[in-house]
Amino acid sequence: MAAVVLQFRHAPCLPNGSRACSIARGRHDEGSKKMAAAEKSQTCGSKTIRYPGDCTYSCVCPGGSGPCTWTVECGGTVFTGTGLTVSTTPGHPKVPHVTLDGDISVLSKTLQEAWKRRVIVPANLRDQRIRKRTFRGTPEEIADALGLQLGPKIKGKKAKSPKGDSVSIKFGR
Repeated sequence: MAAVVLQFRHAPCLPNGSRACSIARGRHDEGSKKMAAAEKSQTCGSKTIRYPGDCTYSCVCPGGSGPCTWTVECGGTVFTGTGLTVSTTPGHPKVPHVTLDGDISVLSKTLQEAWKRRVIVPANLRDQRIRKRTFRGTPEEIADALGLQLGPKIKGKKAKSPKGDSVSIKFGR
């Protein structure tokens, strides 16, 4: 099983001095005190994800045979990836579930993208952090357990699931 390691300290840089390299270095210099946080390790599907402890992590696994999708958000930079799902035994369908750890406002954006529905965070929960927890059930059941509200479906293009492993990085969410 391959591990995905997210570190800002030694951000990967392309030989051509790409913008991604300079942005990652800049974020480290600005937030070096934050980098002292302990590293965390989570498993999403068949992938092990290691990331700084003050970042926000989510793993969304849909029911059926779709791939699990993990997301780590650190200071405005979003890392997203997929991996193979855990095999299920015949006759026992995989139950949809999410594992969450971090800022509820950031996690709501991740759930909104995964579920293709608006996710509304009540004012009294906006500054809250969730310690690592796994929730099983439908989006409605999970949102209810978190104290969130679901809005209407979001219209747009249907996202294609990658066939194999994938990782993407977005700067400045």
